[in-house]
Amino acid sequence: MKTVFCLLLPIAFLVISVPWFFVKNNENRLFGMPDWVIYSLIGAASFAILMTILIGFFWDISSGESDDDFSK
Repeated sequence: MKTVFCLLLPIAFLVISVPWFFVKNNENRLFGMPDWVIYSLIGAASFAILMTILIGFFWDISSGESDDDFSK
């Protein structure tokens, strides 16, 4: 169950990070950029942070190596 959750979580973050609901052309600007650009940048940064956490947490598990392999 935990593995399936960790595989589906990045897919969910990617789907959420795409600015699907910015279909109207509005004039709202933040830092000189349209709202959807800021939303995409925040989504990309949050996806990168999520992947860093998941890779850091599961790196030793997925490598299949233990400390005993190098002592021989």
